[in-house]
Amino acid sequence: MDNPSNEMFHRLIRRNRGNRNKDSMCIMENGELQYSPVDQTQSFSKYFEDLALPKDKGYDPEFLDLYCFNTIMKDKLIPHIFKSGIVIPVLKKGKNPMMMDNYRGIAVTPVVSKLFECTILPSLTQNFKQSTLQFGFTKGMSMLMAGLIISEARAEVKHRTIEPLYLITVDSQKAFDVVDHIIMLDELHEHTQNHSMWTIVKNLYSGLVSKVKWKGNIGNSFEIHQGVRQEDTTHLGLIRAEIKENDVNIKARISIARRTLYSLMNTGLHGTNGLNPQTSYKIYQSYVIPRLLYGMEILPLNQKQMDIFSRFHKKNLRNFQSMPARTATGAVYLILGALTIEAEIHKRQLSFLYNIVSCDNSTILDLVDRQLIMNMDNQQSFFCKVAGMLAMYDLPSIDSLKQQPIQT
Repeated sequence: MDNPSNEMFHRLIRRNRGNRNKDSMCIMENGELQYSPVDQTQSFSKYFEDLALPKDKGYDPEFLDLYCFNTIMKDKLIPHIFKSGIVIPVLKKGKNPMMMDNYRGIAVTPVVSKLFECTILPSLTQNFKQSTLQFGFTKGMSMLMAGLIISEARAEVKHRTIEPLYLITVDSQKAFDVVDHIIMLDELHEHTQNHSMWTIVKNLYSGLVSKVKWKGNIGNSFEIHQGVRQEDTTHLGLIRAEIKENDVNIKARISIARRTLYSLMNTGLHGTNGLNPQTSYKIYQSYVIPRLLYGMEILPLNQKQMDIFSRFHKKNLRNFQSMPARTATGAVYLILGALTIEAEIHKRQLSFLYNIVSCDNSTILDLVDRQLIMNMDNQQSFFCKVAGMLAMYDLPSIDSLKQQPIQT
């Protein structure tokens, strides 16, 4: 076409498409040809009815799992596949990669084995006698609550005495790797009332084997006679609670938040020619701020330390909106609808307060009762600060939240 047009183009397409009749005059069924439409209809009915019926006599996978688990419970015999695993060395943060002691072994176990462990866990933990000072690996608790006990002790010592507070922390090296199975099973037998389930756990830890996977290579199998499997790389640490060490915490938090920002730059989180400001702020609020302010809700921050956080926060908000450095602070927050860093910390303090008053840990509840009586005049105490914040926002008092924490 020397002078192509839309009309000529579509005419050519329609002409080449044609009207091809794809209907067959006959249908073959079991080697016989069916010409009659009625017979063809019957043949199609039989064909699709046959497709709708299952051919094999297989079982539902959930039924197989249930039957397998019930057999284990009855015979108290554990399949060998449940006792196998692959250990992947993971380098600890900030450690020398040349030293093997700096690697943590993370075990990858079969899915069905993990599912079986999840099914027996409720029976083991029923009426379980656990220490009230156990905060890690406990539902409804967190290491921040352990940090709260330390920070409150430090605040009271500074407020009422001039003597120093001596605190000794113990970090067991390779705590998971050196747990003796006999001692562990003895403790489990003492703390649980389901002794039939204890026998299953004993058999589960008898004959454990693992292989090491490193850079695509898998080593030989070896038996495990001590240690429990680690299936999470999360490290639980204590927050520094001394006033002069708050600066160290702030610098560490800002450093972590800055690295998080750098890792998100490829997504367009860099202001000019990047994502729109609203989207950037949502990402920043979801990923950066939690890492920036982790643990800050229980520390007694002064105004100078709050200003350090505020400058970092405002600088990021200006970058998201491509604003010059001299832009008024009010405009930085109002145009984007962002919260100040003080408001972000207040949100976390309120959430942490709710977790405290609604938990069932007797140690934490006793601490709340004591501090409300003894330390409400201590400006370094978390409870004194949060009481003033509740009054500022016209919210119920801590005593009211204790009485009905869920309703409020």
